[in-house]
Amino acid sequence: MKSHKSWDFGKSEDPPFPQIEIFISPHNHNYFKSIFFKIDTGFTGTLGINPRTIKALDLKEIGSIPIQTAIGRKNVSLFPLKVKNPDIELPETLLYAIETPRSICGRIFLRNRIWLLDCENQRFHYCNNYKKMIA
Repeated sequence: MKSHKSWDFGKSEDPPFPQIEIFISPHNHNYFKSIFFKIDTGFTGTLGINPRTIKALDLKEIGSIPIQTAIGRKNVSLFPLKVKNPDIELPETLLYAIETPRSICGRIFLRNRIWLLDCENQRFHYCNNYKKMIA
């Protein structure tokens, strides 16, 4: 199976983790910054953005929302932003991200696409041709 795009696992933690590159921009600007997001299948949201990235892009908080985590309920800041990634056929899209300790990509962002988690080779693949192969 040939995948359209793949990314190496991030090695800043042990064990290494799957990650994906996403281009993000403040919702009212058109400059995009490449950010690597840790794949977190336990996160049901879209994206979580770390404080350093929020500051670097000068993202503007529009409020807060309550979330439920493994350790309890809390309020987190909410940010509108634009995302894109031509490698996964994602056009420029407006979405809302929450503030998290590290930048994470959740299940809502990953849905409606086919992914392969290749732990043996420490690669995360976007498999756009899979649907065509089984059709």
